[in-house]
Amino acid sequence: MIIYLIGMSGVGKTTIGKQIASQINYQFIDLDSTIESSTKLSISEIFDTYGEKYFRKKEQEELHKTFTFQNAFIATGGGIPFFYNNMDLMNQKGKTVYLKLNPLVIYDRFSNNDKLTRPLLKKGKKNFIKLFEERENFYQQASIQIDVEKEDYTSIILGLLNIKA
Repeated sequence: MIIYLIGMSGVGKTTIGKQIASQINYQFIDLDSTIESSTKLSISEIFDTYGEKYFRKKEQEELHKTFTFQNAFIATGGGIPFFYNNMDLMNQKGKTVYLKLNPLVIYDRFSNNDKLTRPLLKKGKKNFIKLFEERENFYQQASIQIDVEKEDYTSIILGLLNIKA
């Protein structure tokens, strides 16, 4: 089974994905890292040099590579559900798990340096919250939604996979 972790940047998709994948011997892939590796550029450099449209095409290419994987956790970029019918594709190819957290908490998690280098944080807190609100309807199309502040996400995800911790 493929588990696609979706949600805003900074919610913990990579941390949670790595943690649970290692517990149950699943493969873990971070799509942003695979894009950085294949382009030899950081996400910020891709946005600055080639623009968001180029980044979204690269993101889509990397997503399509995951469709044949078995037993994998995929940490996606925060914007992937909104482009090229990706949300529907992820729901067809695996299970989508929306990791939800208050956008103010997410924003405050980032250091000042992160806020200057991450493309979607550069415009400030107000714009970040607006972006969260715009994305929320797409995120809610996930197979399962987990409030990572209030719920035991490990048990919920393992239950989804019918695996006991």
